[in-house]
Amino acid sequence: RELICSIARNVAVPIQTGGGIRSIDKIEAMLESGVSRVILGTAAFENPDFLKDACTRFPGAIALSVDVKDGYIATHGWRTITDIKGVDFIAQVEDWGIAAIIYTDTSKDGTLEGINIDSILEVQRRTSIPVIASGGIAGIEDIQRLIENNVYGAIVGLALYSGAIPIEQLEKYF
Repeated sequence: RELICSIARNVAVPIQTGGGIRSIDKIEAMLESGVSRVILGTAAFENPDFLKDACTRFPGAIALSVDVKDGYIATHGWRTITDIKGVDFIAQVEDWGIAAIIYTDTSKDGTLEGINIDSILEVQRRTSIPVIASGGIAGIEDIQRLIENNVYGAIVGLALYSGAIPIEQLEKYF
């Protein structure tokens, strides 16, 4: 937490963070330290009232991480697969004030095999909440497909770290 807060105080770009945030107090502490957006995952699915309360208390500052395997929500670091379809949960929380949906296809994440564009577009069609695609981005072509389909954002991890997408190629999309 201290490292994240230090980064948020010392950089000029917006920072979002998540992982293990399970209380209103932790959300508030992160936002007060300069983090722009807090990402909720497992805690939001285990206690939807917590998600709703967080969105009410911190308008525009809560993102929902929807990690899926075969369309079903995965929680607890992807170790537990629920019987809840990601798109169905998103439909239930549509009007709660969620700032963004971070949609991760866990079968693609870290593989450099390309995005699951059909799944991402299904989510986008079924919600007005901005969608951030995550999982499997392999090259600049994946970024271009997301842009062509008006997807709000993308998380580029391994493709950036491995050099599959040089940072210079991404700069024009910032």
